[in-house]
Amino acid sequence: MTSEFTDPIVASGVVGLAGMFATRLVTPVQALEISLSRIEQFNGALNAFLAVDHEGAARDAEASNRRWAAGAQRSLIDGAPIAVKANIAVEGLPWHGGLRPIAAGSLNGTPSVSWRCAKRAR
Repeated sequence: MTSEFTDPIVASGVVGLAGMFATRLVTPVQALEISLSRIEQFNGALNAFLAVDHEGAARDAEASNRRWAAGAQRSLIDGAPIAVKANIAVEGLPWHGGLRPIAAGSLNGTPSVSWRCAKRAR
């Protein structure tokens, strides 16, 4: 595994990605595909992701594509892939908040609502 970011979309960071979206060089769907590919490639060794919402991310990226195409993007980074730490509840995804009892399964670890910051990021 290399520490270099060889893909230009990954190497650009969120600021560069905003410029790519604005010039239509890259779409949110393409950015998501690269991100999911890297998660697939490296998560086995890094164990950085507890869960990945492929379906929800694809749905959100498609919606962002439509907004960019219509000139109605919500922000300069509308459609940038994000990760939400496990200490923030996201509806329907595993959540343990860093607490052993939840991680061990003794408490319900799948919230029925998302915290405000997770909702706003969507």
